[in-house]
Amino acid sequence: MSLLEVITKASAAIPALPDHGTDYPIVLNPDPIFSKLKLETGDQKSDSHALIINGLVDRAFTSNLVNKLIEKRKSDLVVSCVKHLPDLQAYDLMCILKYFLMLPVDGYESLVSLRKDWESQALLAIDKSSGKGVKGKDKSLAKEAALSVMLAHDGFSVSELCLHYFLACPNLDEVMFSACVGKLDGEEIKALIRYLGKWLEKYERFPQVGPCLKGSSVLGLTVCEWVPSLETVVKCLGVVLDEHFSYLVLHSEFGELRILEGVVGSLAAEARLCGGSATLAERLRDERKAYHHESLGNFAFSRISKPIHVLEKDFPSVLSFIVEKLLRNSIL
Repeated sequence: MSLLEVITKASAAIPALPDHGTDYPIVLNPDPIFSKLKLETGDQKSDSHALIINGLVDRAFTSNLVNKLIEKRKSDLVVSCVKHLPDLQAYDLMCILKYFLMLPVDGYESLVSLRKDWESQALLAIDKSSGKGVKGKDKSLAKEAALSVMLAHDGFSVSELCLHYFLACPNLDEVMFSACVGKLDGEEIKALIRYLGKWLEKYERFPQVGPCLKGSSVLGLTVCEWVPSLETVVKCLGVVLDEHFSYLVLHSEFGELRILEGVVGSLAAEARLCGGSATLAERLRDERKAYHHESLGNFAFSRISKPIHVLEKDFPSVLSFIVEKLLRNSIL
């Protein structure tokens, strides 16, 4: 018997033990494999959302986070950044604006929950306006809030709902918005004017409706916090006209501007009719205040030293502001 036969016979007599290691073969060059491995858990998205809404993202990583979310088409988390991160810079806001103006097809998938949230808020607003669970003075507030939600929900696509959050973002001022708008290309400009035009048409049809911030704290209608005011819409449109005047003149065939011409004309006509009434009402209010609290001399001095105060909720005064802004930039 040869030595090989002896060894083979001896090994066959030894009972075989299960070797679990054979299920996991050794990889001779594991680096390229492990470098591509990513942890995928069901809680990963919720953890990211929790970090954002609690403001736990360091300012140094904000821009990188926004860019990564846009690259991964995590549109819902981008919205969360707009809502909850206090340190968004002009570049971050510009990237977000460009993203939602021309939202890629694969960016809509993660916005299903946002659309459902707006729909549920709209249904809740209807219930509140009908008096369900609302008592006393809150009934009129419920109707006001329902109209505000209706204004922001109806007729807007899900990507335009995201723009609501952008316009109402506390970080956004006129300087930062101007910097963002200045970087837009032709198609993005058209999309933005189309969006702002929808708001102007809404406010033309429903001049008595506007943002209702109390609807969030009192009635639980959280979307009320993200309804841009008429003044905000007009200022944004004015900035767009300022930044891209030459482009819009050279592209006079742009249909959205022609549509806005009728809206602006209607607002201008109403402003001319209501402007005198607004001035008279303001004058009478000041005279009544002077009669009860001030001497005639102080009242006369106050009329010389101070201009008439324009109330935020005074619609005719806001209309006058619209006309002045649009006519100053008008290319219609």
